[in-house]
Amino acid sequence: MNRPAGWKLQADEADTVGSGPSERSLKPDRGTAAERGSAPGQHIAPGELPFVFTLLTSVFAAGLTISAVLATKVIAVGPFSVPAGVLAFSLTFLCTDVANELCGPRTAYRIVASGFAALVVVLVLIELAIIWPSAEVWAHQEAFEIVMVQSGRVIVASLTAYIVSQWLDVWLFARIRNATGARFLWLRNNASTALAQLVDSGVFVTVAFLGILPVAPLILGQWVVKLVIAALDTPLVYLAVYRSRQTLRRRGPDVPPGENRRQSGSRAGEGAPPEF
Repeated sequence: MNRPAGWKLQADEADTVGSGPSERSLKPDRGTAAERGSAPGQHIAPGELPFVFTLLTSVFAAGLTISAVLATKVIAVGPFSVPAGVLAFSLTFLCTDVANELCGPRTAYRIVASGFAALVVVLVLIELAIIWPSAEVWAHQEAFEIVMVQSGRVIVASLTAYIVSQWLDVWLFARIRNATGARFLWLRNNASTALAQLVDSGVFVTVAFLGILPVAPLILGQWVVKLVIAALDTPLVYLAVYRSRQTLRRRGPDVPPGENRRQSGSRAGEGAPPEF
């Protein structure tokens, strides 16, 4: 097969499009996996990322930033009292797990870092909107502040819990992936999320409310609710991974990123579901 100059078959941290050599994607020559500091396995090159990846990053940013606003309300979930942003924030773990499975931890870490920057920007803009003098025709400043104001302690707690828990989730997911290979996606999704969410709840509640409220019940309540959400989103993780791989197969295994070439034969439109 004639390949464009500067392109070659290469492996990375996880097998995302198949185990056989014939199914490896043609990618830019960026050096060996060892030279890039990656574990064995194959990943998607940036130019090959399907629409679902763009959707995941968008949902990640939306869930993360809106959770900072929704957290000002406390809701009742059965016997537990948890911030209203718990569902939105839990979506971020789904997004990073799918990105980690498809593209490896380096890409997932970049999403986490970008999310941290977005969260800082959102918090700064919220504070700016609060202190900005309101127009004479608008008489709801007090109500606006009640909804939007967060103490400096809560902001520090949010940022600290986010960066620690997300980094842990990405790291643990990748470690389990290296140990199990392509199988047991459900295990690494739930195990990494369970531990990371426990750390997130513990760090946030402790930093934000220690000495103000009893922290143990709040930590337990948040963690239980997040565990339930993680279990419920497992089918969505499988669906996102499956659809992404299916999209890549439609484009063809030997087509450089950015090129469209119709594939005929049995492999066109195929997409093997993730292994259990």
